[in-house]
Amino acid sequence: MRSQSPTSKTFDSQAIVRGVQAQMFPLEKNYLRSEQGLLDSLAKLETLWQQVQENPKQDTVRDVEFSRRAAALTAVARWAYFSALHRKETRSEHIRIDYPETDPNQRYYQATGGLDKLWVRRDWITDAPATPPIQTTQIIPTVSKL
Repeated sequence: MRSQSPTSKTFDSQAIVRGVQAQMFPLEKNYLRSEQGLLDSLAKLETLWQQVQENPKQDTVRDVEFSRRAAALTAVARWAYFSALHRKETRSEHIRIDYPETDPNQRYYQATGGLDKLWVRRDWITDAPATPPIQTTQIIPTVSKL
């Protein structure tokens, strides 16, 4: 975070969290996704990210905790949307109305990170032979009724 000056305005942690929730919670934004919807939400999250880079309120330990939580929630939400934007297919719970089919050629995991500059890395799945599962014996304890 930037250095604190006595005249700088502090950000409102609760408002930041509500802003993140407004992008992450609604089903109409997150169940059926599109590139434009993802871009719109990501732009709002970028604005929130700029706000959490300002001076956090630090009057109490609780203020410090809440400002860090607000920054962390904003970072994770940005990663989620940035990653979703780069997955140009429908796969499992990630439903893209602009890419309604699962693309069998997109066999990779995505790693996402960065703070000021976000990135996505694709880790491709190779067709290695599957190893048989290890056989174990599971003992399930029972409770007798008296």
